Amino acid sequence: MDLAAGDGGQIAAAWVAVGGTLLGALAVGLLQGWQASKQRASQEREGRAQREEAAAALARQMLEARLHWLRSERRALYARVLDLADEWSRALQDLRDSKLPDADVKTTAEARAAMPLAADNLDMMGRMTRMVAEVTLLADSDVRAAVDGLHSALRKAFAMAVKGQNGLPAVTAHRAETIAAMRRELVQG
Repeated sequence: MDLAAGDGGQIAAAWVAVGGTLLGALAVGLLQGWQASKQRASQEREGRAQREEAAAALARQMLEARLHWLRSERRALYARVLDLADEWSRALQDLRDSKLPDADVKTTAEARAAMPLAADNLDMMGRMTRMVAEVTLLADSDVRAAVDGLHSALRKAFAMAVKGQNGLPAVTAHRAETIAAMRRELVQG
């Protein structure tokens, strides 16, 4: 019996050892699984953060490219507006200094033939109106207000030039205000 009791103790010890080994293996497996899960979660967070950073960098690059394009468009438009204002001012001087004929005109073609200087001024008025519309789309409020003021001064100068009067000093003043507003926008923008 002693043998049997001794064998039972060994068997129990063996079962305890097997149970301990199994529990240890289970604990190690759970610990490794938990660590792997934590590592995956960390990698996913890092990957998500990297993707978000890349998307933010791309968005910043795209915004910078759009702003660069807008500044370039504004600069070109502003140069065209000022060139047309200068051209129109010269045409207004010519119109003011000329004597308009007293012609009985019935059609636009007759008016253009009888008064080519006035017709040129009207064409410039139409071109300036279209440019003002472009400025409305692309410029900030200060430049829009300045260009509107310049356009209004040019229109008034045209009405005065038809009567032989000089409205160009107001145009010159509005041109200077317009240039200042354009420069502020281009430097700050």
